[in-house]
Amino acid sequence: MSKAGTRYIQAGNYLINRETKLISLIAQWVISDRRPPEIKEILTQGSIDWGYFNQLLTYHEFYSFAYICLGDYPSLIPASETDLLKKAHYYILVQLADLEHEFLKVSDIFREQQIDFLPLKGMAFLIDNMYGNKAGLRPMADIDILIKKECFLRAEKLIEALDYRKELFGLKEDYWRKRNYHIAFTRNNNSKRLPVLIEVHWLLDYPGERLLLPDLWEKVKKIQYGDKEFTVLADEDMLFCLALHLRRFGKILSLKSACDFACILVKNKDLDWDYILREAERGQMCASLYYRLIQANILFGIQVPGTILSALNQPGFKRNLIERFVLRNTFSTSGDKDKSVFLKNHLLVYDNLWKPVSMIMNIPQEQFSKFYHLNPYGIRTLLLYQLRFLCYLFHLFVLVLSVIAERISSFFVKLFLMRLSSKRS
Repeated sequence: MSKAGTRYIQAGNYLINRETKLISLIAQWVISDRRPPEIKEILTQGSIDWGYFNQLLTYHEFYSFAYICLGDYPSLIPASETDLLKKAHYYILVQLADLEHEFLKVSDIFREQQIDFLPLKGMAFLIDNMYGNKAGLRPMADIDILIKKECFLRAEKLIEALDYRKELFGLKEDYWRKRNYHIAFTRNNNSKRLPVLIEVHWLLDYPGERLLLPDLWEKVKKIQYGDKEFTVLADEDMLFCLALHLRRFGKILSLKSACDFACILVKNKDLDWDYILREAERGQMCASLYYRLIQANILFGIQVPGTILSALNQPGFKRNLIERFVLRNTFSTSGDKDKSVFLKNHLLVYDNLWKPVSMIMNIPQEQFSKFYHLNPYGIRTLLLYQLRFLCYLFHLFVLVLSVIAERISSFFVKLFLMRLSSKRS
């Protein structure tokens, strides 16, 4: 452990700052329900940059978890920080109550009209009580619902009848229907109510050559929630849902998603690994699943049988790259904005190199514009889209430079740790 007042802590071959260590300990508490004693040590043996800590909480959506976990140490936390955590926590509770209320309204009307539906991600975790006594702490930004594609037009009319409208985010509806996996609906806000977004999915990933998880609807499980019965994804298919989420452009390294995946592994000791391995291979999802399993091991110490990891058949160099990527980038606050981080991740979550390269080369103009923060249908966007191969070459050059910089940085960190170790001995 570092001396009082020092900024960094040694963790294996890495130096991590105190804020990173603190949020990682909170994440371990979320999964294990055991408050690590190191939390008090971190708070007492050195100063915390609370501004940077709050940036980490924002990225990982961890305010409520932090508020409750750090509640035992009021004298060690500035009053201003406690007040901020408290306000964020109660805002999240109000938002959760509102989202739950809206979901129940939608579910009631879907039942009446005999539309099969499955809540996904946050709402599914709430209904399934996956977080136990921390269920009210996991934040939700929106409501995700999976339906069968042939039911979409009926579902659309029913949701719009509940005072919602389609939210296309400035893109053509044809793009969402043909080249995406969901369409969003936003509540018409004529009052001071919080905004609500409902995403209606018909797939769990971008449309491809093969249908993923063809037995998904036959494997669903039934859950009693209040006085109603709901169907949710089987735990095995929920693991795939979370693994596939790594292929999106956004918070790819969010601790919230990592905790979701880890919760399933911890809560369900009887997962059907034969089914998981079979579908991973059939749907070419081995790399994404391996990534999530290694992430759970690194962040939470969850042990996955070596036979399972071996059966996912990832080459040694890729296993090392995934591990290093998770270690180096999970607690970076620039992960959402750094295009090189996304591109590295994109190359790691597919079972072969051609698939991600092909997707990049044939990216729809709408996704290209989102990646570069451009007007989706502007003249400049159209020109850059036609010249996108030059853009990719530029990013490849930046990527190579960043890898070289990482290697140099890693060399000096190891050299520093060796000298530090020799001084202590």
